[in-house]
Amino acid sequence: MKQFFLYTLVVALILYGSYASGQPQVGDVAPDFTVTDTEGHMHTLSEYTGNGQFVMLDFFFTTCIPCQYYTPQISLAYETYGCNEGDIVILGIDYNDTDAEVIQYEQTYGGIYPSASGLDGGGNAVVAEYGIFAFPFVCLIDTENIVVEIFEIPTMQVFSYYFGLYGIAEMECNTGIQEIYGEGFLSFSPNPVQEILKISAPAGSYISIYSADGQMVEKFFMASSYTEHHLSGLGTGLYFVRAEYSGKQACKKMIISN
Repeated sequence: MKQFFLYTLVVALILYGSYASGQPQVGDVAPDFTVTDTEGHMHTLSEYTGNGQFVMLDFFFTTCIPCQYYTPQISLAYETYGCNEGDIVILGIDYNDTDAEVIQYEQTYGGIYPSASGLDGGGNAVVAEYGIFAFPFVCLIDTENIVVEIFEIPTMQVFSYYFGLYGIAEMECNTGIQEIYGEGFLSFSPNPVQEILKISAPAGSYISIYSADGQMVEKFFMASSYTEHHLSGLGTGLYFVRAEYSGKQACKKMIISN
């Protein structure tokens, strides 16, 4: 009986050690891969790093609550650092969901960076190759294909600090989605926002809020140049804030997080 107990304990420790060491560690070489995102675009790790770009991978699945919580933060980093046209490429790698499920996830929780689903886009193979077992798992890969950072708390504040250490510069997106007419015409904070949005725009502006699918969900008039607007009736996800004043318009992305 004692020998059986010792044998069981040794096997358990071996299995635990294999399991616990499965995920990438800082200093590991990142395996190359090619995936296809939900819009049909292909992404190959070595092509990005060979082009001199860092790559940040967000491993997630659609019913993962911590993943849902941090997705807006990663989206903000994506937009702040050039929408994959600058020093860094940000990719989502899903586990065990379809393209349709990932698209719905993005619309609900504010995911605006490209993501490959597990079942349709090749994400499952990457999860297996990297040995990912805990989600979300967010890591930074340098231009030599080395894992240089693992973000246990993947927030914009953390990203900004570490990106600065590696010389990853902020850059405006050139996607054509965000259009601003007139310097300082529309501004708001914070972004991501939870409940109260602080808006600055010319007095007399009409402010409209649209969901990611283009449906107007709110519209109101600004009697003064500053207002604090409660968003308690809107769910988590990606929205667009549009200001109209004297024939001019401005539109910016807004992410609501819990």
